[in-house]
Amino acid sequence: MANGRRRRPRLVPQTSQVQDSATLEISPEATGKETGPPAATTPQKQIVEHLEEMVQPAPDTASTTPIVSAYASLVDPEEGTELRYMPTTCINGLTCAKLANQDIREEVEYWNTAVLCSVLGANPPLEVIKGFILRIWGSYEIDKILQVRRGIFLVRFQNPEDRDKVLKKGIYHFDSKPLMVKGWNPNMDLCTESSESLPIWIRLPELDLKYWGMNSLSKLCSTLGIPLKTDQFTKNKTMIRYARELVEIKLEGSFPEFIEFFNEFDVLIRQPIHYEWLSVKCLYCGMYGHKEDVCKKKSKPRKEWRVKQKEPETVPMPTPEVAHTADFQNATDQTKF
Repeated sequence: MANGRRRRPRLVPQTSQVQDSATLEISPEATGKETGPPAATTPQKQIVEHLEEMVQPAPDTASTTPIVSAYASLVDPEEGTELRYMPTTCINGLTCAKLANQDIREEVEYWNTAVLCSVLGANPPLEVIKGFILRIWGSYEIDKILQVRRGIFLVRFQNPEDRDKVLKKGIYHFDSKPLMVKGWNPNMDLCTESSESLPIWIRLPELDLKYWGMNSLSKLCSTLGIPLKTDQFTKNKTMIRYARELVEIKLEGSFPEFIEFFNEFDVLIRQPIHYEWLSVKCLYCGMYGHKEDVCKKKSKPRKEWRVKQKEPETVPMPTPEVAHTADFQNATDQTKF
């Protein structure tokens, strides 16, 4: 002030109540370390607690809270089975569902008492096959008869005992055509299930009695397919005109007229065969029971209806009358007088 100039006042350092966030001290409670009795709540501690709350992960509620559709009120237990959302699996970016054995166990047990039926060479409607099955299997407890697709039917019994009795009876016939019966199994594809083989009864006429043993008959029939059984007359040897066996034979294969085998002396024997039923396959549609010349699916020449063109009408022209010579002569004579 002696020189007459005003000077700036000296800067006095002021203490801040809130330190920089980089120098904040984390409380022992936040670090989990016990260093002494808890101190009084300070502004720094409040800020740290606030930051910890901000970085805490949100609770995983997706796995605990079920996803409920907005249309859940439309579910009527009397109309169908109520379904629920199940977690899915993402594999290579594709959302997939994974089924386990426990998911199919109940359905496998339910359909284990069912058999698959089809008529070889015919496709009867459902109502017709229902009447036929109820007539031949009416003594068994049948639960339901369903149509899988055209010509394939599924029959479910109430208990496995009835199913086994039906399967043991072998082959049935519907309108002189074989009715094939197979037991349902979980590995069966109903959409592609087809008849590749069929049990067929065969007869071996005048077969030497020394070849009627079970081993001999099994070896002879194995040349045709898979031997299944003999009839009771062959088993008990009460009718010896022919030996009768049931053999599963492939339908696509050939049906030889005889069996060739070497006997105990290495002599070649030719044994004739008689088939009680032969499969006739249509080469056009692939069905059995008819030939291609009578196949209904074979396209016939299509008839085209065309308008028949009318022929122009010809009007007959009048022909002039020609006078006879005698009349002309008479007229000439009359003019002379």
